[in-house]
Amino acid sequence: MALDICGQYEKRHVIAGRSNGAAGKVFTDYALEWLHNPKLTSAWEGYVRG
Repeated sequence: MALDICGQYEKRHVIAGRSNGAAGKVFTDYALEWLHNPKLTSAWEGYVRG
């Protein structure tokens, strides 16, 4: 669910392999932030339902 939000829906940080892309640590911190968010399930369901 956290990776779905980070990689498909929000895309706050995107790893692009270019200087304007996020570093691996930045994206990992972003994903972990969602993983530990108590509202992860409800947020994911909201994105999936559209």
